[in-house]
Amino acid sequence: MGKPPLLLLDEPTNGLDPAGIHEVRALIKGLPRMLDMTVVVSSHLLSEVDQMSDHVGIINRGRMVWQGPLADLHARGRRWIGLRTTDNARARELVPSAQTDPDDVSYLRVRAVDDAAAARISLGLAERGIGVVRMEEHEDSLEDIFLPLTGIEETL
Repeated sequence: MGKPPLLLLDEPTNGLDPAGIHEVRALIKGLPRMLDMTVVVSSHLLSEVDQMSDHVGIINRGRMVWQGPLADLHARGRRWIGLRTTDNARARELVPSAQTDPDDVSYLRVRAVDDAAAARISLGLAERGIGVVRMEEHEDSLEDIFLPLTGIEETL
């Protein structure tokens, strides 16, 4: 194959076992550095794109709808804290930005905050007798960001 300046790969991990996927993914990520080449991967597997890419282009119906660094695409997503307490109703009243999580009503969603603010929330709830059972940081997946960009909303 030589050392082409541009290598185009279509679904390069399709049909591979987990070890093969890992090996091919590492090779794809290393080729630009090792051989000074550009590698373009076409894939519908967004988790693979997320693990292999540093620059992304999203094409919908033959039209480029987004292009840029993967980090910029992730920055378009929402970030939040998933909070489960011993009394979510009271916690929702005490934490101004808390809302019931539409995906799991046993959790509250709190807009993403830094560590110090998360600690203040936890301590404030504990001081009022509300135990924090879980506090987890969440962010939209690449799929959550991708679907609105392509005009595809939830179908169910």
